[in-house]
Amino acid sequence: MKSFRVVAIGAMALGSVGWLWADTLPADPLIKFTTGGTGSVDITCMTNDCETDFSVGADGFLNTNIFNETGFNITEMHFVLPTTNFDQSFSAFTDTFEFASISRSETLQQLTVSFNGVGNITGQNSAFLAADPTAPSGPPGFVPDGTIKLFVFFGDPSTDNTFNGFGNGQEGTFSLSAPAPEPSTLWLSLTGVLGLVLTRRKLQKS
Repeated sequence: MKSFRVVAIGAMALGSVGWLWADTLPADPLIKFTTGGTGSVDITCMTNDCETDFSVGADGFLNTNIFNETGFNITEMHFVLPTTNFDQSFSAFTDTFEFASISRSETLQQLTVSFNGVGNITGQNSAFLAADPTAPSGPPGFVPDGTIKLFVFFGDPSTDNTFNGFGNGQEGTFSLSAPAPEPSTLWLSLTGVLGLVLTRRKLQKS
């Protein structure tokens, strides 16, 4: 009985640690722009490097639709995103442009995600920026209700039907999301559940 109590206590401790780690591991943001959707943010400006503003969601993330109402084809988009947390990694993806890149300015507390290029499928249409381990931790995601600045540039669409850019009259979806937990996070969660279940069964039998 004594040895079982030691095992039970160990299982409960492991379960608690598993749940605690799973809850505290950060969910690194994914910034994504894809075609399709119903426009709710209208881009109406008609000069290169013109600005369109909209807001981050109240939870620090966002899913919104964008409509190209400029009369031109957009071949480059720069999203300037407000964040106070650089102790998190960032990923970006687009199916609309050939290239993606991410840069940060901790002084200005902003992240810039750029999508550009029309052409063939050899481009890098995804990007990753590792966390700065020296930066202070902050809330995951972006500044709630903070202003997103979108700068666009115009040009000719692709002719090979791969990355065509964001065409005039086209609608797209822009999202700031927290991806599903990594396998290590899920494993920690399952470990916690398993420890508590085994402990409960042993206690009932004893």
